[in-house]
Amino acid sequence: MTAPEIATSGRPHSSDASVQTKTSRCRDPEGNVVLQASDNTQLFRIRDEDGLFDNVPGSVTENTKLILIESVTSDELELLVSRADIPFDTLRDITDRLSALPLTETNQALRAIALRALSDLFPARIFPPCDYAEAALILALRLDLEEEIRKRLWYHVVTTREFHDDENESSTLPRELRARCTSLLDSLISHFTALLFTPPATSHMACTDVFAESWMTVVISPSLESHGVYRPLESLEMMKNIDWGSMGVCQSCVADKHEEWNEEADVVWKLLGEWLQD
Repeated sequence: MTAPEIATSGRPHSSDASVQTKTSRCRDPEGNVVLQASDNTQLFRIRDEDGLFDNVPGSVTENTKLILIESVTSDELELLVSRADIPFDTLRDITDRLSALPLTETNQALRAIALRALSDLFPARIFPPCDYAEAALILALRLDLEEEIRKRLWYHVVTTREFHDDENESSTLPRELRARCTSLLDSLISHFTALLFTPPATSHMACTDVFAESWMTVVISPSLESHGVYRPLESLEMMKNIDWGSMGVCQSCVADKHEEWNEEADVVWKLLGEWLQD
């Protein structure tokens, strides 16, 4: 689902016949839906490319549907229908509120946009550190977000924190989730240790020798310093970013190793899903 685009106008509406005049001032002339929160007169013309508002009641004038929104404020509505970054706490408040409201067509459409914005905070398997990852994981589990997002959050939390059994653990996660993190951490280490500590073989003896001679210096030592033994995706990216060619590995063998390391990342990701189902 693609989040609708936004254009705004500060002019109010008072009747169906006035929709065209007031929304014609919006920046998106192709927008087919105009939204207005009940606490404000500001209008938001959007292109509903995914048909989220197809079944939402509204008044229609010349192919434009005007919809009154009562479940979020005007400020929240502007955030939702824009492509701007939305603070996690704001998204959590909006999604929690919408999830608690009756599942009307309007609330379902807004909730879908909010969940998409929440997913967009975590756009890849590896994303930058953030101080709300644990809270986001709890929210993702409660809202049953798509599996890919849940896996990204599990991986991030597990690989950026240290989990122990003592009562002074600073994690904000409930005890059962901390236990799951500890189990996942053990599984990641168990799976990845052999690959990390074993120089790879190649189809050329000379290239194999280069890997064997340099592996400790350029792979193992940096990985130990950066906790790479339980951060397999980051370690595999680090391996790919090393200039093996300058060390004497031929282009063909470098390409083969890159492919193998990409495949290994996919294996880790698949296993993560399996471990989470255990």
